Amino acid sequence: MSKVKIFTGIMVLFLLGVATGSLMTNIYLKTDFGVWGKGNSIDKRDFLIKRLSQKLELTQSQKGEIEKIMDESVEKIFDLREKNRPEIMAIFQTRNTLIREKLDSEQKKKFDDLVVELRTRRQHWEKKMRNRVGEK
Repeated sequence: MSKVKIFTGIMVLFLLGVATGSLMTNIYLKTDFGVWGKGNSIDKRDFLIKRLSQKLELTQSQKGEIEKIMDESVEKIFDLREKNRPEIMAIFQTRNTLIREKLDSEQKKKFDDLVVELRTRRQHWEKKMRNRVGEK
């Protein structure tokens, strides 16, 4: 067998591996397991409740009680976050300033846009979770 055939076979095998990995990553991010994936509507709370329900075979009563516990925990975390918000925001601001110092002007613009996007996403999630906890 010539070296060209061996090399071609290895390259085909490598490309099939890359394609399979990309496909599986895409599937992973669109399923319940890819909770942290961009654009995924399921949130961490629902994911955890669903997993607990499946793995532990919870009754409806248990599931309802666990949902209540999760919501109370989220509320306590939000309260703690609000209490410590000034310190947290100072840390974020210092981090962002230090990162910006390492970037060129074009990268700074992209970084600033990313910071705004992430801030908006976080605020949207917090509002959504506060509304959900408030409904219960």
